Amino acid sequence: MNSFYSLILFSAVFTNVYAKNIDSLHNVFEQSKQLDSSYYKAFDELTHHYIKLESDSCLYYADKLIKDYPDSAFRVAMAFRKKANYFKSVNRDSSYFYIEKSLNEVKNIKNSSRKWEMFYMCYDLFSFNKKKEKNFYESLRFLDSSLKYVNLCKQNSPEHKYKIHYLVFMYRYAYILDDQEKSNEALSYCLLLLDSIRVLDSSYYDHKKIENSTYGMIGVIFQNQQEYDSAIYYFQKSYNMVKDQGYLIDKVIPLHNIAENYILKEDFKTGLKILNEVKSMVDSLKSNPTPLYYTYARAYDSLHQDKIALEYYLKFYEESKKEDNLSKIKKATEALYYSYKKINDSKQALTYYKEYISARDSIDKMKASEETLKRALQRKYELKVQEDSIKNIEREKLNESQLALSETKIKDTKNLIIVVSIVVILLMLFSVIVYIRYKESVKQKKIIAEQKEQVDIAFNQLDEKKVELEKKNTEIMDSINYAKYIQKALLPSKESIENFFENQFILLFT
Repeated sequence: MNSFYSLILFSAVFTNVYAKNIDSLHNVFEQSKQLDSSYYKAFDELTHHYIKLESDSCLYYADKLIKDYPDSAFRVAMAFRKKANYFKSVNRDSSYFYIEKSLNEVKNIKNSSRKWEMFYMCYDLFSFNKKKEKNFYESLRFLDSSLKYVNLCKQNSPEHKYKIHYLVFMYRYAYILDDQEKSNEALSYCLLLLDSIRVLDSSYYDHKKIENSTYGMIGVIFQNQQEYDSAIYYFQKSYNMVKDQGYLIDKVIPLHNIAENYILKEDFKTGLKILNEVKSMVDSLKSNPTPLYYTYARAYDSLHQDKIALEYYLKFYEESKKEDNLSKIKKATEALYYSYKKINDSKQALTYYKEYISARDSIDKMKASEETLKRALQRKYELKVQEDSIKNIEREKLNESQLALSETKIKDTKNLIIVVSIVVILLMLFSVIVYIRYKESVKQKKIIAEQKEQVDIAFNQLDEKKVELEKKNTEIMDSINYAKYIQKALLPSKESIENFFENQFILLFT
């Protein structure tokens, strides 16, 4: 039943309706002279178209993109991923080969939303392939990686597509858990998914489709747990979202599931009433969805209309074989065994019983194999954790020694900086002192020069005074000498006076 919700969800989210003619896209791709956005858009739509048709024409376009963009790691990675996507339904080993080539190219892209987008797209394809191989443990592991990288894109880019892809990966995770009959874990993821949708803007069409499908899955989980009232509640929520605007197939599935759960809880009247409403809807469809056959069979079986019930069980069995769904085949063969037993057709009953046992054993073997693989992978993981732990201890020791060396270097550098700083400061202080002394010496020299100049002027003036004084002295002496000469000439001589005053005392003043 989950496969129908998955089909509705992924056809709504990932299927593009091409408005352009394939020939015109081919012309754009072949004739474009520049490797621009139109060229790349044509490549993307052409490869998507041919991958859907499972046509190897997509390989031609991928190879041409690699040739035209040899230096673009993103373009080359995208081309390899397109090849891997084509080979997933043709040759799974080739698909793995091209996923690895794509991842090798992605490593050359710098950290960005582009790089993380390519990572999650490649891991998503890994998960798809592992799921096809019934290796659910590995499928979930790769989905974990996809969720990790789409989260990085969602946190670092406003583009809406990353939010959608995150929700889709969450849905797929829950879907795989439910396939493994891990209903409680699947239910937890579904409720977490609904919380994530509520946080985002739920008005987007894509969000509503995912929300609708999630309600359907929760209904399936409760149905498998035989909690039919809870199952009806969530199927009703799913139906309410599409009853006024959804496509017919969108309405048929939840309404059919509501009818099935009424029948399972033995409210046959209500179940058949809703089933008749469903039948009036599906009459316009080319074929009934597989679960409808089983529900009709159960309804008629409950009403003891064994032949009509057998007819629907056989249709359910045929469709289950076409889908190669072991769980449905087991369900169908078990129902056919009891139906043929009721009408006493022992031969057919035995045939379908053997097929039922074979399907049951195959499922049990698959579960056992998966459990063995899970234990082996868990053991491998534990060994890797131990190995990583040892490496981490060694790395921590190395980091500690490097840190100690680094701290020593930092300490030495700090000490050197301190010493250099002190020297620089002392040099600056010395320079300031020298400069001050220099300024003072210049000032003193200027003062001394001024004083010397003043002394020189004073000496010059003194010399002038001395010369002038000597000149005056000379003049005075000349005057005195001249006076003496006159005096001597006018006055009698000393001998004459002495002779005149021979017996007298005369005081002479000279």
